[in-house]
Amino acid sequence: MQVHQDIHQLPEIKNPVVTIGTFDGVHAGHRTIIQRILDLAKLLNGESVLVTFEPHPRLLINPKFELKLLNTLAEKMRLLEKLGLHHLVIAPFTASFANLSAEQYIEDFLVNRLKPHTLVIGYDHHFGKNRSGNFELLKKYAEGGHFELEEISKQLVDDAHVSSTTIRHAIESGHIVTANQLLLSYYSLSGIVITGDQKGRTIGFSTANLEVADAKKLIPANGVYAVRVFWQGKSYDGVMNIGHRPTVLTTNELRLEVHIFDFSASLYGEELRVHFIDKIREEIKFESIHALQAQIKKDCEQAKAILQQLGTID
Repeated sequence: MQVHQDIHQLPEIKNPVVTIGTFDGVHAGHRTIIQRILDLAKLLNGESVLVTFEPHPRLLINPKFELKLLNTLAEKMRLLEKLGLHHLVIAPFTASFANLSAEQYIEDFLVNRLKPHTLVIGYDHHFGKNRSGNFELLKKYAEGGHFELEEISKQLVDDAHVSSTTIRHAIESGHIVTANQLLLSYYSLSGIVITGDQKGRTIGFSTANLEVADAKKLIPANGVYAVRVFWQGKSYDGVMNIGHRPTVLTTNELRLEVHIFDFSASLYGEELRVHFIDKIREEIKFESIHALQAQIKKDCEQAKAILQQLGTID
């Protein structure tokens, strides 16, 4: 997959089959659209092109709305590359871009820059200032010979009742299995291992404390999760706690701590990617450290049982 971040310097693309959107999560509905452009590109002896925006348009249009994202840009790129796209265009979403009229958007951005042979959009696609552009306007330009046009029906896109908003709600509620089913992948986050207070090793379960750099990244609900951890090209099973550790430390600071099974290497300063497989339990306060230790042992056993059923994931 070729990645293009300068929309003014796009290469010549053979019979471009284009789709446009934010694609946060690259979920099942998105994949219906993506598979269609892949199929059409093959049929037309052309190349598939997905256009997305950075930052997410809602972050610029309504900055007071605290939108949490399913994917960082790097995560989105990784997911899209696995699907076999030919080209990913990352268009800067600026105030001037947001103020383009729907007609300017089509003529200046879509026709003159992207030069699509065929444009494939979802049934609810809107664009231009105040989201005034729609399928009917695109249809007028298609009838004028500027491009072929195809709309993916509501039934095909929403057959699984999937949307980025639905998935966000599932993750925020701790329903990680539901979220994974809608995503058609395991929800993940990446973080740098930072120095913690080293309480874990004193109770027999050393942990890596993660700092997630992107403040817009959605963190799953507090609780304990079975996870698979990726570091330096290898995967490891583990258990992750998200919360405030009420038994050993009273703090308002959210902690993300992962205990990797049968692992002893130093990870300080390293980046880990964590895939959430299933939620084991809520975070609770125990009456004693001994009770906490006993529960963590049970958590590890339960996580191992869950993870043993997994095949290879990447």
